[in-house]
Parts: sequence; structure tokens; C-alpha cells
Amino acid sequence: SFLLSIVEKYLKSDTLRPFLAEESQVLLEKYTIIPNLGKDLICRLYWRTTTWYRLDDLFEIVNKKKEVKISSPDKLNLLSSLENYGLLTVAGTEGDSNMDFDDYVKLLKRQEVLKIAKELKLKIQSKQDAIDALRSYCKHKPISNFITGIKVKDNSSRVLDILKKETGRCYKLSQLAQDTFYKLYVLMYLGIDYSIIRDRQLELVLVYDKIQRDPYPVDKNMVVDDASCVFQDKEEFDRYFEAHMLYESYLKDSSDKCEITKLAHTLYKGLGEELMKRYKSLPPWLRRFTPPDLYIKIMDAGVEELKKSKTEEHYNLALEVLDTILGQIAFRQHKRHDWYSEKALILHTHLDSYERAAETLLEALNSDMSEHMKDALRPRALKLATQRNIDLKETLRHKLQKHADKQTVFEKNLPGNHIYKQPVDNTNQRGKLQFELRNSEGRGRESAENYCITHYLNDGEYTKGEHWEGRIVTTIYTALFWDIIYSKPCGLTGIFMNHYQRYPLDMFSNHFYTNRKTLIDERLTFIQECNDEQLVAFLQTQWDKRPETVVSDMLRTIGRATICEVVFCLRPRGVADICRRLAHDYGYSRSGFPDVTLWNISTRKIKFLEVKTDADKPSMKQLHWLKYLKDHGIDAGFCYIGVNTTRCKARSSAPN
Repeated sequence: SFLLSIVEKYLKSDTLRPFLAEESQVLLEKYTIIPNLGKDLICRLYWRTTTWYRLDDLFEIVNKKKEVKISSPDKLNLLSSLENYGLLTVAGTEGDSNMDFDDYVKLLKRQEVLKIAKELKLKIQSKQDAIDALRSYCKHKPISNFITGIKVKDNSSRVLDILKKETGRCYKLSQLAQDTFYKLYVLMYLGIDYSIIRDRQLELVLVYDKIQRDPYPVDKNMVVDDASCVFQDKEEFDRYFEAHMLYESYLKDSSDKCEITKLAHTLYKGLGEELMKRYKSLPPWLRRFTPPDLYIKIMDAGVEELKKSKTEEHYNLALEVLDTILGQIAFRQHKRHDWYSEKALILHTHLDSYERAAETLLEALNSDMSEHMKDALRPRALKLATQRNIDLKETLRHKLQKHADKQTVFEKNLPGNHIYKQPVDNTNQRGKLQFELRNSEGRGRESAENYCITHYLNDGEYTKGEHWEGRIVTTIYTALFWDIIYSKPCGLTGIFMNHYQRYPLDMFSNHFYTNRKTLIDERLTFIQECNDEQLVAFLQTQWDKRPETVVSDMLRTIGRATICEVVFCLRPRGVADICRRLAHDYGYSRSGFPDVTLWNISTRKIKFLEVKTDADKPSMKQLHWLKYLKDHGIDAGFCYIGVNTTRCKARSSAPN
């Protein structure tokens, strides 16, 4: 099984073995020597919801088709060895039990519960009636109290004894086994999308990869790094694991998120200088596996939870949290502009502290953040500068206005086509607006994007159109740069930690480009200097080399012929320009690309459109993409659909 393979890999690793406790190492050694049926059983139990099983139910897990006949003595001998090795916990029929009333009734069948209830002369009609009656009966004092004079609190012991005998011996995975296997998976699959483990999908993912149904892109022959390039010793791994568990509890717990945020803040503040120095010494793409990164991740998400309570205490705690995470420059810096924005919003909107809000924005706008990040803050600076019903010094207004005027892109400066069309009434419906469309098949309803495509195709300038958003350019980029993306940069560690990564760990940072600068620049030059036929041929070769269902940002459903048509219309320079932006900052630019792609293979015309209805506003990422495309000679703009598309002053005003 896959579990056995990682257990053996762990036990053979001199560098990884010290990261787990001695008792866990002993348990894993014992796991390797039990019969295969026992190995399979333990693996299946781990990936199921932790609960109790009766004897026969336990073996049905691994023998559903009854392919193997297992005698009762063999079953009991196997279970006895699993218990002795500490892999299983057993609840017997005599003495104290680890099970409670709810555990037992969950395992008993309907007829068994009804039988027990009738023996106790309880009037019932269904299994749930019987359970409720038994629960109530447990609370009553037994009649023997009055006959013998011996005081017994209630009937619960009697009922539990009956349930024990009816259920028989029960088993579940021991707590030590649960904890050991959980830690083992975290350790051995460091770098994988953790939601796969959280959702108990890892075994399925591994099977699909093995049978090439959904293979992962990392070459299985590549020697990958492991957790030893992150953690120096067991204590360091344990500190990370504790922070990891706190983050997992934050995701699961809907009621105590504010308290967990507060705890994460306290724990972060308690990290000593030596520890922080050690964590900062790691390459930026490996710092996600440190406690401070996880604490900041919790605090970042927790600010929104603190705001929901709408109390001054929690608003002030949110500000304290934001000041803490803004006070460092080593972790999660791609969120820095969001933190400034949140702080300014709380001060401005919730605490009426206008001068502090202005000073927060000015601090951000005067910092060394990228212009893209500053652009995201400039609309808020403009709003604060021009709001006349608040008490704010003119000097601060002037400074805010000066920064707001530096915004690099405005919606009204980008071309826009206005289509007058009444949307279908969706008063009683949720979701995006729809528009009625007439065609040869009659009337139908379409999204704004599909209505836009039909409108342009009917005009005749373009012959094909699709609502792909950014999937079209990420597919082109991934195909053309596949070998660079999925190879290890020379001399760097921790880029690939296992073979089940969808991306290299530095993919969404600007380090991706700097770590591969020479290779990327050479590939961009090659693309730009290709003639049309050479580029299409190169794309076809790259496309055909990859498995059809590979897990990556290549959207294979687009089809090779279609992707080649789009590349042919973009021409080599256009393809190089788009890929350059993605290669330099994939984390920022992979989203925000225009909704609709239109093209005509005969004329080689291509156009990208961001579709907006009356009330829609573009994000800063969308504005940046449109400006970038226009600046590089690629036709792009807005398509506004609705009945009031020209009312918004932020939009270009030429209606069609």
C-alpha cells in the first residue's frame, strides 16, 4: 500500500527519522511486520472517519467482496496482535469500556436496539424511538433502590452492560496510531496541497497518479528534496506541527475564530529573536513551513472575523494584529497592501479616526511596495481625500490627493463598447445577470459573457469566441514553459519537496523568475524570434508531450487546434509579451485576464474583452491586464452590457 511505502521510506531515512517521537518510530516499525491484511486494515481505518467497529464490520472494510474467507480464530489472532502493537484500541464486553451510550447505539442494528428496549419493557416503534427511550431509561433510578436499600444513582450502568454484551468486542484505531500517521503524512508530503490530506483524498490522488488518470507533472525520476531541508531537528518540526494544528483548528472551528486569532497573535509575539532569525534564514519559498508564517496566516484571516463582531474591543484588537503583521517584512509580503487597506478601512469606517487612516495610507504609499500594490490603495486614498463630511487636515488631504493622482491606470482611459440590452428579471434568483438571446433554435438565456460573444460574432469581424478568462493565457504559458517550470533550478533546495506538487514552491513569488532568469529570458527571446510556423510547431510538440489528464494549469479541454489558432493570431511577439508578464509575477497576473477571447483565423485578428454589466466594477488586476495588453499592441477593452452602462463616470462614454 501507499502507507507502507512511506513508512518504509521514513524508517530508512537517517535525516527524517529523528523528527518523530520514539514511541511513534516503534509503532511504525511494528506496522511493517504485521500481515498484509492487517496493514491494509490499518490504512483503511486511518483514512475513514475515526469511529468504533464491531468485529464483522471491521473486516468488511478490507474484504467487501468476500473474496477471502477469514476464520474467526484468524481474525481474533490478527486483532490481538494489532492491539498488542498499539495500533488498535479494544472495548471488551466485561469491565470498564472506552465506549459510551452513543457509541454503542450507533453500531447496533435496528432489530438489536428494538430487542433491548422490549426486554426493558419500553414502548417503542422505531430505532430512534428505542434509542430515545433507552436514553431516558438511563436517567431513572432503579426500583432496586427501594427493595434493597442500596442507593444506585440511575440505570445507566445496567443499560451499558446490556449494550456491551449485545455489541460484542469493538475496535478502533488507537490514538497513538492516529497521531503518528497524521504526523507522518504531514512530514512526508510537505509541499503538497494540504487540502488533499485534510479532505482525506490522498490515497485516491496517489492511485489516480499511478494509473495515469490524473498524473502529477513532476517527473518521477527527479530527485526531490524532503523536510530535512526545512527542519533542523524534532523540536523545530514539533513547533511547526503545533502551528499547523492551530491553523487547522481555525479552519474547522466556526465559533472560536476570534479566540484562535488572539492566541495566534500571542504566540507570534512570543517567538524569540533566535527563532525568528532561524526562520528568516530559510529561502522565502520555504518560510510557509514555519510557525510565524502560519500565525500570520491565521491573523490575516482573523481580521475579518474580528470585524464581524462589530465591537470596539475587537476593532482595536484587529488594529493591533494588523500592526504586528505590518511590522515584519519576512513573511507573506504579497498581502502587504491588503493589510494596509484593512487598517485604513477600520480606522476610517468603524472608528472614525480619519487622521490615523490617512497616515496609514500615506505610510503605505510612501513605502517601497510595488506600483501594482500602491494602485490598489489609491482609490481609498482618493475617497478619503475628497470626503468633505469628515474632519481631516488639508495637508493630509493634499498628500492623499497627490498620491491618488499617480494611479497608473483608469477605467475611463481604456476602450469600451456599450451594448444596450435589458437583462432578464432575476428578482427571485441569485447569481449573475442573464440576457435573452434569439437564435435559430428560438429564445434562450445567456450570461453577459456569452451574450457579448454572440453580439461580436454576429457583427462578422470575428468568427470564434470563448469565455475562458485567464485560462487561455495560463494554458499557453504553461505549455511553452513546461520544461522550465518543472525542472529544479541549479543550486537551489526546496523547490520540489515531493512528486505530487502541482507547482514548484516558488511559483507564486517573484523568486520564480529570479531563480530561472537566464532560462526564462532565453525562452522569451526564442518565442519572439520564431516565425509563425515555428512557434505553432513548438507549441504542438510541447502540448503532445504531456499526458492528456495531467494536473496542471494547461486546460486541455481547449484543444490543441484551438490553442494553436489563438497563438497564430497573437503572433510570436504577442505571445512573448503575455508570457513575460506571467513569468515575472505569476502569483499576481494569473488572475484578472479579460473574460472573453475573440478571434478570426483568416484575418488573424484577436481581441480580449472584459465584460461588465451596469453595476459591475473592474478589479485593479483586471485594469492592469487591459492596460498591459494595450501597451503591447494587443487589442483589448471593455464590453459593457445593460441599460445604464454609460451612467458610471469611471467608464469610457462612447456608447454603441
